[in-house]
Amino acid sequence: MTKKDNHDACASPEQSNIEAYQNFCKKRLFGIDMLCSILFTLIGTICSALIILPLFQTTPQPIGQIFQIIYTSPVQLILVLWMFCILGTILMGKKWHRANFKFYVTVPLILLFLTSILDTYPTQLLSNSVYTSIWISLFLAFGMLSMIVGGASIYYIVHGYSTAKSTLPHIYEHQAESHHTGILIPVNPMRLADFSSIEGISHLAEGFFKIKKEPYRIYCCFTKNEVEKVITNPQVINLWIFGHGSRGGVDVADGPFYYDSLTDQDIPKKGYIQQYHCNCWINEHDNTSLVDLLVDENDRKRSTDTGTQNCCLRQLCKYPLISRIGNYFLNTRNLRINKKGIKQYLLELENTD
Repeated sequence: MTKKDNHDACASPEQSNIEAYQNFCKKRLFGIDMLCSILFTLIGTICSALIILPLFQTTPQPIGQIFQIIYTSPVQLILVLWMFCILGTILMGKKWHRANFKFYVTVPLILLFLTSILDTYPTQLLSNSVYTSIWISLFLAFGMLSMIVGGASIYYIVHGYSTAKSTLPHIYEHQAESHHTGILIPVNPMRLADFSSIEGISHLAEGFFKIKKEPYRIYCCFTKNEVEKVITNPQVINLWIFGHGSRGGVDVADGPFYYDSLTDQDIPKKGYIQQYHCNCWINEHDNTSLVDLLVDENDRKRSTDTGTQNCCLRQLCKYPLISRIGNYFLNTRNLRINKKGIKQYLLELENTD
């Protein structure tokens, strides 16, 4: 746990919404988010074990017999029960967010679909070793994906709660009474087991606090109004934004906050803005990033409103049929990319006089 000296005590914790963020992390740890993550991990573990374990027996079973374990085992029943549980959980917990379907619903649904087909046409689909190997690879891939995503969710839920309880209260600001850098952490509680804010606290804020060369404050924002207050605050002269979003906005509990809604407001320019959420182009709002609005042209090199810059994907974006897919991956940021950028910035900051 990081501790602050008495002469450098944090001020005005209510501005950072620390208590609300701690309650949010606590609800995730002891609520629906953790339950779904555990069940999702178990689903992946069971499905993967049914394929992997027979391979390590003293007398290895033929690949065809291994696959018979899958479609004659209770996997289908488990997956059906999971679908009912997750859909009921999403509804009861008001977690009806499309991001929750990408993994927590889609992956078990695909596994259920695969096992149902195999159970219906086992002879035709497993007629030779090549077909059998393909089906085993598909089943194992989705099982491992479920196990990895579920395990990562459990880790980040626990880590997020620990950080919010033990570390955040001591490092959420440094000399932020006047002009300072804002670390904006948008939160949408409807997203299951979300960990998009972790780098803003564990990497950036801890680095700022250690170096103590740039005044800063963390702002945990749950609503569009809270996001707007931070951006329009004249004391916030630089800005880092994490969470989920696109080039023209960021996601919070009451919907996306679009940056172009600030177009007609008289807001002082920022020194730099780092949009460390996804920056893909989804709709007309994405024609205007916050960097476009609030950063002078001469300072744009210090700012970020894009994602990864992969040469191959950049070429693929030129083709209409795959431009949307290419654009999404081209402008997606992740923990590894963000951590690398934060590390580079902190290194440069530490070496400045």
